[in-house]
Amino acid sequence: TVNGQTGVWRTLSHAEWNYLFDHYAYKYTSVNGKSGLVIAPAGKTVEDISVYTADAWATAESNGFVFLPNTGYREKDTNIYETDISCIYWSSTINEENKPYRQFFQWKGSDLDKSFTDANDCWRGIGIRLVTDVK
Repeated sequence: TVNGQTGVWRTLSHAEWNYLFDHYAYKYTSVNGKSGLVIAPAGKTVEDISVYTADAWATAESNGFVFLPNTGYREKDTNIYETDISCIYWSSTINEENKPYRQFFQWKGSDLDKSFTDANDCWRGIGIRLVTDVK
């Protein structure tokens, strides 16, 4: 339940995360001072923009572009690490031990590392990206 809405919002599965990055254009860039990945909607490409201002992003977002900001991660302490390079989001897919997997994106200079790891460490503070199905 999110803001009183039950059954509207959910997290992506492992297969959905992989489909997204295998079938849509994306680029590591900055939006309003925050680094992360910009994903283009179907049939569009990611423009050669290295930094989106608030106005430029408002236009891109209204045209269906999505931004996944760097999240970093939190260990057992209260520190948050790698907010400058790592986008880490939970997946709704669970493993044989009934624990969620996490999807890990890390920009490595010129390419995207798309790891999908077993999350035996569910205590780790990792971001979530809520989505809703298009009707």
